[in-house]
Amino acid sequence: MLTIAAQCSWLQPAMGRRPSKSEAAILYSGLYAMATGVGGVKATLPAHGADQLDHTNKRLMNAFFNWFFFSLAMGGILASTVMVWVEDNKGWKYSFKIATITFSIALCIFAAGLPFYRQTSPTGSSLGRIFKVIKATARNWKTPPQETITENGFVGRHHNKFRQVFYSPFVSEACFDN
Repeated sequence: MLTIAAQCSWLQPAMGRRPSKSEAAILYSGLYAMATGVGGVKATLPAHGADQLDHTNKRLMNAFFNWFFFSLAMGGILASTVMVWVEDNKGWKYSFKIATITFSIALCIFAAGLPFYRQTSPTGSSLGRIFKVIKATARNWKTPPQETITENGFVGRHHNKFRQVFYSPFVSEACFDN
């Protein structure tokens, strides 16, 4: 959507004019779609990649995550250097074309591997897990954070400064099947 908006001059507001509602809607829709896609990829790709590997081989798992996050970091560096140069010297439409072509190639490579991926069907009910989270949350609502951390075997520093941000006593019970 952003690539199309950058290519079509009729989707861009005139210089010094506020964008119309349709121009703004296209821009914000493209931004939200991009943010959702990036968030989805960064959240699900590490788990998908790890599912393809033998979990007992720690060296292989470490190598996968090292290369995965190295690639993410390199993508960020390229996006903030090369793509900015392209935007400044060639224009937005070329920058968006490069990003769209690169993403399309990556998507084709990912799709080409579909027949070879390990695919496991989820077990149990999704609603059951949701209710398990709600039940654990209600039961642990008043539990002090220090007790929860000790009770679940997590040993680490606990700072009261970030108490509301990091306090989730139900996570260990709800996310992990014992």
